[in-house]
Amino acid sequence: MVSPTSSLRTVIMTTTVLDQAFQHLAAEQHQAAIPLFEDVAINPPNQEAGLKAKRALAIVYLQLGDIDRTIAYADEVLHEFPQDLNARFILISAYSNKLDYPAAYRVAQSLGEPGAVTVPVSMLHAYCQATVMQGDYQRFDAVGDFLALLDQLPADKLPNFLAIQPMRNRVFSDESVSRYLALQQKWGQAMMEKAAADPLPEASRALGAQNRNRDGRRRLVFYALSDIFDTQLVLRPILEHIDRTIFEPCLAFIENGAGVQADDGFTALFEQVSVIPRGTDREVARHLAELGCDIMIDLNGLQQPATRVGALAWRPAPVQLSWTGRPITCGLPALDYNIVDEVLAADGTGCLNATLNLPGAFACFGPMPDFDIVPVPPSKTAGYVSLGINAEPAKFNRHTIAMWADSFHQVASATGASPRLIFMRPEYASDTLRTNILAEFSAHNVPAEQIAFWHEPAPNREYMKRYNHIDILLDCYPMTGGIGMLEALHMGVPAVSVKGPAIQLRAGSSHLTAVGLNDLITTDPSEYPRLVARLATDETRRERLRQALRPRLTKAAFVDVRRFAEDFNGALKQLVDHPALQARETTSKEDRVMSNDQTITINDKEYRVADLSEDALAQVRNLQAVDQELARLQSQAAIAQTARAAYLNALNQALPEAADNSAAATAAALN
Repeated sequence: MVSPTSSLRTVIMTTTVLDQAFQHLAAEQHQAAIPLFEDVAINPPNQEAGLKAKRALAIVYLQLGDIDRTIAYADEVLHEFPQDLNARFILISAYSNKLDYPAAYRVAQSLGEPGAVTVPVSMLHAYCQATVMQGDYQRFDAVGDFLALLDQLPADKLPNFLAIQPMRNRVFSDESVSRYLALQQKWGQAMMEKAAADPLPEASRALGAQNRNRDGRRRLVFYALSDIFDTQLVLRPILEHIDRTIFEPCLAFIENGAGVQADDGFTALFEQVSVIPRGTDREVARHLAELGCDIMIDLNGLQQPATRVGALAWRPAPVQLSWTGRPITCGLPALDYNIVDEVLAADGTGCLNATLNLPGAFACFGPMPDFDIVPVPPSKTAGYVSLGINAEPAKFNRHTIAMWADSFHQVASATGASPRLIFMRPEYASDTLRTNILAEFSAHNVPAEQIAFWHEPAPNREYMKRYNHIDILLDCYPMTGGIGMLEALHMGVPAVSVKGPAIQLRAGSSHLTAVGLNDLITTDPSEYPRLVARLATDETRRERLRQALRPRLTKAAFVDVRRFAEDFNGALKQLVDHPALQARETTSKEDRVMSNDQTITINDKEYRVADLSEDALAQVRNLQAVDQELARLQSQAAIAQTARAAYLNALNQALPEAADNSAAATAAALN
């Protein structure tokens, strides 16, 4: 029999272990926290301690990206405590991360009626993604005022929410755009204050100076999260045509354990590739500063929750820009320019930074398949107009649906026949999503029989042939444009778009301007349905555009690789003599001779330059050169290792599942 004293001692010891584990978790020391939580989960002194440990393990593995273990621990908690809300929210996040939105939505439904529970701010992203991806805009709206919720967060946490689609989805009116931009500015100012309070070490700046301008060219560093390898399409044209007599193109990306997709030669287009360890914004900035960059282009901006654009607050490069394939402004004062095009820049409204304007397009997506275009508009044979919608459900909301429903009714009134609404994306294979979308349109008196969903997969972009059955593309708002609109234009289908009061609300307008369809752009969402109806009644124009749009788009920088590359090169050349670069070169010349007041750390001991002999200083420079080469080799080794992991994973998937230990045997053989 266990004595009360012994039992109390066990509880106290367990509490201490849990406290230590949570301290590790708060410091993001996951590997140190896991065994402590596991000890308590396996031998809990009571139910409460076991619950905390298992729930914490689910959170740890969620943060590490191990979704299967996350789900397993969350399920254990729910098996013992069926009403535990935290475990349900963790499950929603896990399934959302797994892109299993139907499963995530089922868990969200289990929380009760819309608004029945308060959604933790940390779970907003996953919860809202789960609901909007299944078209449940009622549950999405019941969360409340997103912008007010985010305004309560610490400023440095805002990028985790400002970038998510459900958040950008809420930015519809002038008032909401203004509040959204204010949150960006709040974050940007906080980052600048943090950088000023804790500057980078001079040693990192000195190492960067050694790496800089080694052959007279400007070192141009593209800086990204590692998932840039999933979006090579927009970057490749620049690298293939960049003027290498002027620029030394390099890549720096943050390692996240996902592996590098280097098998297609993409990384070979860079003259140097550096792997940046995961860490805080300041730690990332320190590594970036040591690269000796002249011009740095951030490739993520505020378009992704895991962004590290905040590292630019420490000014790792004298000239700093942000450029993304999904354009968005950024409220960081240390960002010198957003790379956009002239339509996105507009008159400067909604731009929180200066813009570097490309003359033709903000990004290039390359040539498209040469599928045949049916010259006759579908309306001519069907007797009614077909309105296509190719946006995923997370990109629109109830305001958008109301705008589309109004377009439906105005087209019916103008043409004398009810049009057909056709949703065209794989996501619409979900029965739940279709049911919810039909319910939303039913509330606006749009009959279900007038709505179709085309979601069958089609290899090699064969789905583009379906645009032969579409008369007009209804662009989304507030998240406009995209590759889907370009595909529709390529197939001769005109679109109608709203040009909003911020960069990220103008992509559709940029696409339409590129092919001369400026009259199909409005700055007023209430005007949108009238533009759709007017185009629906002009069958002659639509027939003419079916043949005219592809030649126009082919010449546009959105698909003309050479033109876009020339535009981008021209814009970068404007920066070669930027005042910040000139100022740094003057400073660098002065700093080439080490200051007598400077201290140097060698083997954890500090020495004043004034106390060192010339021979010692020469050896210091030799050591710094060796350290630089070691850093380069370590980066290359990291790339090789992550690539090897990716190849091994692909090999394991290709091998037959002959035995439970096949993966281990394969790994042992390769090692």
